[in-house]
Amino acid sequence: MPHDSKIHLFTTAYSNGPIPLIERLKRIYALDIEKRARLIEGRHFRLDDLNVENPDFIKMNIIKLRLDEGPGKASLKKHVSGIGLEKDEGFAEETAAIYIPSSERWLVQYNHHGPRASAIAEYIADLEQPFSAFELAPVWRTDVMTELRRRDIRTKLQVKISPSSLKQLAEDGATGLSDALKMANKTGADTIDITISVSRGKAFGGAIDTWLSWFSRIRASTQVEAVEKFVLTAKGDGVRSKDIDLLAPRLEGTVTLQAGPDRRLPLELRWGALESVWNGWKSSYSQK
Repeated sequence: MPHDSKIHLFTTAYSNGPIPLIERLKRIYALDIEKRARLIEGRHFRLDDLNVENPDFIKMNIIKLRLDEGPGKASLKKHVSGIGLEKDEGFAEETAAIYIPSSERWLVQYNHHGPRASAIAEYIADLEQPFSAFELAPVWRTDVMTELRRRDIRTKLQVKISPSSLKQLAEDGATGLSDALKMANKTGADTIDITISVSRGKAFGGAIDTWLSWFSRIRASTQVEAVEKFVLTAKGDGVRSKDIDLLAPRLEGTVTLQAGPDRRLPLELRWGALESVWNGWKSSYSQK
């Protein structure tokens, strides 16, 4: 049965550690299979496959295990019934990914129920000690990237987000948000609208980077739905002011894959799909 699969492009936003990322991945994969598992977002994650035959394309398959409950099986002619599993078995959601060291790009298969890019980054950071931090951020489409480069004088930011996401932003270093949070909690507000602007002839200082960095992480996670609006007003030397919608559709590829007899999407097909999409993107997105 054919299945449309989406593919997104990410970049290494932050990485610190004593050894290259390829070596970290090799070390993780060399662990016993049980020791490779880590609890992330309430589920067990594991690097289940790693292929380093081509050092320019590091292929991997990350799974999220569901051991508590799961679906049954049925057909148009048969009632639903349980799926026979051993006592220690459960259901695994898979995400294929390819890491390209030369450009620090990551091609990541989108699986709604599987590991997301932010969780994959957290898994890698958690498993390799004393490696303490690793983050992935989505790569903007070329039109958005062009606008941000041409208009580097930023004068206004309009945000509409959930109070819970605002709390995370405040903890990340954005200031002046405590009163808004208190008001939202007291009134039971679902969203908070914030407009930050500077007077004519001025531009934001470095503090705006806290918001942009936070937004990149949100885009890489399951929390992107919590952001309803994120518009940056900017201009450049000799370039008029413009509203840049950073919630515009992200760079996305779609491929059609044929499921196997067991209803899984074969790993080699998924890796091949990631490479195929990259061949169409690399001329525009291979620069660090």
